[in-house]
Amino acid sequence: MNDVLNVLPIIISIGALVVSYITSKNEKQYYQKSYYFDKQKEIIRIKEKRIDDIIARLNSRSSLIPFFNLALNDKDIKVIKNGKENKLILNINIINIGKETAANIMICPCNDNEDTNCYFKNNGRIDENYAVYDYLDNYYAFPKQCVKFSISTKLDRGNISFKLRFTDLIGNVYEQEFYFIYGPLTDSEANLNYNFSRESYSNMPLLVESNIKNFEDKYNEQV
Repeated sequence: MNDVLNVLPIIISIGALVVSYITSKNEKQYYQKSYYFDKQKEIIRIKEKRIDDIIARLNSRSSLIPFFNLALNDKDIKVIKNGKENKLILNINIINIGKETAANIMICPCNDNEDTNCYFKNNGRIDENYAVYDYLDNYYAFPKQCVKFSISTKLDRGNISFKLRFTDLIGNVYEQEFYFIYGPLTDSEANLNYNFSRESYSNMPLLVESNIKNFEDKYNEQV
């Protein structure tokens, strides 16, 4: 009996050490997992904040996008006489009235045929009677800057539409559609004088490709 009593404290001590070890190990694992979880939460929070900041900056730029407006003048319609058939040259002026610079400006083709690109529609339909005579004189436009190009045609009147594609300074891509009407004057010199109708107008630019994904990738790489 005495032997049992002598051994019992040792057994209890060993048991206490085992329990303490197991408890310590479990606590260590718990704190490691808790630390890892908190760290991941912080990383996610930082990413979300940076993305929110990007979106806020892009939204604040919404009023700063490039915005073109037709600036047509009757004197810019030229007549080239060729025997009985006249050719009209319609000189088109477009001013950037927005608060942001436009870059990579181009006229959008109306069809997918690279060999015979058609850039203009007449009464809503692609019309091959209209062709680019002189292409854009600039591929960028600062605010209040004018971009010019010209159209050639044998038709003495038309209801024309076309689109421009351009980017802003952070790479967002926009398309903007324009409409104008031209025709002969109703006076005795109708065969020689033409004018642009006041019904011409410029649509709002449409965002067709956002560059926000590149910003997200950039910030994700930094975290």
